[in-house]
Order: sequence, then C-alpha cells, then structure tokens
Amino acid sequence: MLRQFQIIFAFSFAVFAACSPDSDFYKEPGNPQKTEKLLSHFNAINIGEKFYVELKNDTNLPESIQIDYFENLNPKISVSTENGVLTVKDLNGYNWMRDLNIRPKLIINLHKINTLNIVGSCELLCIDTLKTDILTLNMESSLPAKIKVDCGNLYGGSNNIGSIDFEGRGTIFSWGCEMGSSVNATNLSCDDAYIRHYTKQDIYVSPDKVLEAHLYNSGNLLIKNKTFNKFNVFQYGSGKVYTY
Repeated sequence: MLRQFQIIFAFSFAVFAACSPDSDFYKEPGNPQKTEKLLSHFNAINIGEKFYVELKNDTNLPESIQIDYFENLNPKISVSTENGVLTVKDLNGYNWMRDLNIRPKLIINLHKINTLNIVGSCELLCIDTLKTDILTLNMESSLPAKIKVDCGNLYGGSNNIGSIDFEGRGTIFSWGCEMGSSVNATNLSCDDAYIRHYTKQDIYVSPDKVLEAHLYNSGNLLIKNKTFNKFNVFQYGSGKVYTY
C-alpha cells in the first residue's frame, strides 16, 4: 500500500511539474549576488517571511536596503515604500523547493523609525542603536530579535514563540507577552515598566522608578532588587515576581 502511494505521489508531482506554467518552479538560484537600492523616506517597517535582517541607523548615509541572495531570485524581492512604510516581500514561488537554511539577508539603513512589525520567520538584529522619540514594536515572528534602542517611549508586544532581547534606553517601557513568547530586557534601562504577561516563560525587566505588572499564567517576572516609587503587581496565575 505504501509503495502504491509513493508511486502515485511521484507521478502526480511529475505531472504537476510538467503542467506548471510558473517559471519559478524550474528556476535555479544562480550565483550569490548583492544588490542595493536607495529608499524614499520611511519611519515604519513591515518585514516577515524568512528574511534575516540587520538594521543600521547611520544618518550620514542615505536610507537604503542591500539584498544579499542569488542573482535569479533577487529580482523578485519586492521593496516598496508607501505612506512612510517600508515593506519587503519575497515573491519568488516554490521557496519550499529550495534549501530552507539559505535565507535572504537584508541590510536596511534608516534615519528614524517609529513602528517596526516583525512577522513570519524573520530574524532581526540591530547593528546600530535605533534613536527615536517613540517606538512601537510588534513581534510576531517565530525567530529571535535583538533590539538596540534609545528612545522616549517603547511600546509593543510579542505574539509568537520568537524571543526578543532589548538593549539601551526607553524612558517608558510598556510590553505584552503572549503565545509562548519571552522577553529579556535586563539591559534595557527604563524609568517605568508596564507589563502584561500571559505566557509560561520567564521575562526580565529593569525599571528604576515604577513597575506595574499583570501576571496571568505561570511565567515569572524577574526584576533587579531596587526600591521603587510605585510597585503594583497583580497575580492571576501562579507566576510571581523575583529579583535577580
């Protein structure tokens, strides 16, 4: 029975390949290639799929994106800016037929960022510290992100299994953790932290003056041993607050 299934599957796949009008099915990646594009001004980024992304914040250089992939696949890496939002997509078909360990690498140089949406299986690393007044970050990727920031207010949440590490400064840090996500903000200095924690993972924060936390599951909240001006913790599950 198994042999018959294998034969049917192989025959069906061969027929599908023969009938497919999409040239992406047959496309060889070609040689490795780097391409660079100048960008119109943007202050928000939407990035997902399986990109590996490095962010730079060099205001002495133009806003740009460098794509490091393959010569026959680079043309279908779509880069657009509309209403101040930079969106990057991989429009190549049949990516599941290629080596999944080989990922398109993007190096994005920005001048100012206020919104960052990370989804899919995108992995993101800040090469430079992102300097801005307000940053809203939506972390919905299954892979990790490392964020360096120097801003007034840092808002957002994580809603997938990807972990996120913060480093730098955010005067007010407001964050929600859901869907198995974890956060390490040990190296993020902030005055006030407002945390909504729904997962079983432990998370780390380091506020100096105010902590307000709502713990809904078994995940713990770990903080530095300090005297706070305001300290409110609401426990709805078995998770607790510990010092480190």
